[in-house]
Amino acid sequence: NMNSNLIDQYLQSFLPISIARIEIIANTFIASIQSRHVPDIDGLIKVMKNFEPRVILKLFFNSILAEYKKLLRSKTNLVEQAQYQEKTAILIKTLQKAYIHITTYNQSPVSAIEEIVFVLLEEGLQ
Repeated sequence: NMNSNLIDQYLQSFLPISIARIEIIANTFIASIQSRHVPDIDGLIKVMKNFEPRVILKLFFNSILAEYKKLLRSKTNLVEQAQYQEKTAILIKTLQKAYIHITTYNQSPVSAIEEIVFVLLEEGLQ
């Protein structure tokens, strides 16, 4: 709906960090994982203003998922596609769990992001 997009854009203009910057940070986060490195989690939390307001967290997680979906579409081999779909399902569950832990149970973003990094590296999501 065009009206809701306009409203979203208007509301997002008040965020302390732009959507474009969130997407760049998410892509850098994924690039780090893909190269089998642990991202600078403390730096990430600082740049993302401790994910306050929490909509920043949602936008960050959505940007991660969007990037993984792009990677999935780039796979031409059916076996690779199937493996990537399984890994993407694990990623979705991990992000949902982290989101709930941060927003509902007040878990610190640092420990939630550490858990995401651990799962991504453990599952070979690169």
